[in-house]
Amino acid sequence: MKKILLVCILTLSCLCMACSNSENELLEDKNTTGTDDITSATSENTPVKEETTTEEQQTGYPDGEVQWKYVMYNDILYTHDYAVRRHIDESEVFSKFEGYEKIGTVNIDNLNMPDEELDASRFEEGATLYAKSGHDSEVYVYSVDTLYRMIPYKD
Repeated sequence: MKKILLVCILTLSCLCMACSNSENELLEDKNTTGTDDITSATSENTPVKEETTTEEQQTGYPDGEVQWKYVMYNDILYTHDYAVRRHIDESEVFSKFEGYEKIGTVNIDNLNMPDEELDASRFEEGATLYAKSGHDSEVYVYSVDTLYRMIPYKD
């Protein structure tokens, strides 16, 4: 009977500690995603207000930089369709995507939105654009073993 009681007490203690830690983690997550007021206690238990700020958006990229993957092609701004990306070797692109042509290497600029032909953001250097003639509803960007489907950006 003592063993059962001891196991129950230990289990309840662990659950209480887990709940307490989860609440603290949620509070910490909330405070790291933006500007929030935090009240901290000094040694005299007098509340002191502090303001926290972060240099990154929720995307993980620094403020003031482009936050998403974009590419400009044929005067159309494309954005990444986050539902579609494939990890393949670049040599497989032509066999899996019939009619697509290698257009060229994109110019990466993470500080400005793409506004000229083959400008792009948030890809690795050396990323390549693939497109199908007369098919403006999607293009693909190959970057570091991953093929990204890009669709026209809509405000």
